[in-house]
Amino acid sequence: MVLGLIEPGFAYLLFNLGLSRTSAVSAGLLLSTETLLGVALAVVFLRERLMLAAGVALALGTAGSVLVSLQAGHGHETITGDLLVLAGSATAAVYFLVARKLPSEDDTLTGTAYQLLAASGVALAFGVANWSTRGSTLPVASVGHLGVGIAAGVVGIAIPFFLLNRSLERVQASTAALILNLVPVFAVASAATLLMEPLMAGTVAGGALILIGLVVLSRAPEPVAVTGA
Repeated sequence: MVLGLIEPGFAYLLFNLGLSRTSAVSAGLLLSTETLLGVALAVVFLRERLMLAAGVALALGTAGSVLVSLQAGHGHETITGDLLVLAGSATAAVYFLVARKLPSEDDTLTGTAYQLLAASGVALAFGVANWSTRGSTLPVASVGHLGVGIAAGVVGIAIPFFLLNRSLERVQASTAALILNLVPVFAVASAATLLMEPLMAGTVAGGALILIGLVVLSRAPEPVAVTGA
């Protein structure tokens, strides 16, 4: 249930709010900071020692995020969107810290069902609050829109989270997080091909810095927890 509140609950809520205020390319690239933010959270809350490679990766990721945000535009709406995406990425980074503490003998399907149930509670609460002030277009939504929404929930959320939770029983959380860095690659590619969003020079440069940081991080030795007083 806690995992569901974290992601997809609040993480997806923040990400979707940000995506409605910035470009899909920028959002996809900023989403890749999840792993880098996860390292920072591990240093703060798990007392893992920050290795040199991890520090370099964080610096590159920060610089890349700034470049992506600056290239996307200087308007208040765009900056707010980028910050919301980064907030969602930071929330998602907490997922791996919590998932590491789960007992491996738990049934994955049942755990994923509870997770998505908790996330549905977040969506319902936000929907009620939003509809009470802005109204809702749900009553006039077509069958096609509802069908796409349901399909996106099953294909884009339920199945991927079941597979992710199942994989965490077999691979290290850090390995899973690094593999998930392919998500922004697919996001940017789909935004450029399906939405015809342009790839600006600053956006490409910022994304390259973020990805280089991730490569540096992937080659770093395992962090060591700091013990003692």
